[in-house]
Amino acid sequence: DQPKPLRELVSLLVRIAAKGGNLLLGVGPRGDGTIEPAVLVRLEQLGAWMRVNRQAIVGSKPTAPFEDAHAAYLRGADGATYAFHLPAPGASGFPETLELSGDFGHAPTVTALGNFDRLDAERTETGLRVRIPRNLRGPMAEALPALRIAPGGG
Repeated sequence: DQPKPLRELVSLLVRIAAKGGNLLLGVGPRGDGTIEPAVLVRLEQLGAWMRVNRQAIVGSKPTAPFEDAHAAYLRGADGATYAFHLPAPGASGFPETLELSGDFGHAPTVTALGNFDRLDAERTETGLRVRIPRNLRGPMAEALPALRIAPGGG
């Protein structure tokens, strides 16, 4: 029995967090007390993702619209909105652009956690369209980092 792919675990985590919940991973040891190597690898990958995205999850609160067809949303302790890409079931790769719903103010600053470059974003009728750089969606990327959206150049 293989563990869920990282992108599926991250999606599950952020969907639950966006609704104010907590994720409990049921990881049971084998009869000899060890953990399946494949499960251990997946836990290490999730831990690595959390090290980059911790500020977007820990201490954050649900914020409208909570979730839409493309993303889940949280309000961080720092006041920024964090958006998380929600891949379609069975999808591979990541989109070149991500459509985000909500009112993010006049000139928000969008960055990806773990990457200090400002991302290209344009306001749309329903929110923002953010261009996801190639380095974040390359062949080795299993889960996109959170997008930090700060109002007016913050």
